[in-house]
Amino acid sequence: MSDRAPKRLRPIDSGDVGEVQRLLCKGFPQDTPELWRTRLARQSSLQSDGLGYLLEAGGIGVGVLLTLRSQRLGPDGASVNVVNLSSWYMEPAYRWSAIGMLRVAMSDKTAVYTDLTAAPQVAELNRNVGMESWSSGMILASAAPFAVLPGPRGAKVLNL
Repeated sequence: MSDRAPKRLRPIDSGDVGEVQRLLCKGFPQDTPELWRTRLARQSSLQSDGLGYLLEAGGIGVGVLLTLRSQRLGPDGASVNVVNLSSWYMEPAYRWSAIGMLRVAMSDKTAVYTDLTAAPQVAELNRNVGMESWSSGMILASAAPFAVLPGPRGAKVLNL
């Protein structure tokens, strides 16, 4: 497919799961289709406003970016929308579209954006759109303080 085919960036909807899974399996070949199906189903059950964005060219998916949304309490006790940019893959011929996809994904000015698992080249893109790096390696943090904070639906401990 030519990178000149008409492109359309849109939110992922429930009918896109197969296409999203196909792209994520290409970008993350170490993960099985079944694992992606399970991850997508779980995240769909946790957020009702879509899983992220799908870039299409000529009606075929050529890029995907998952946006994992949650609400947390801010320092002042007000609810804050938090969006983790996750599981991003672009077909090589369309990678020039990545910065535009990222800008659309980060268009809600009221949200706080994170990218907890950015590859080095993605971390560079993140800096180009104004995100700050808090670590160039690994941050080890205890989840215990966060476990006692009330959430919008309560807290659950899940086996992974």
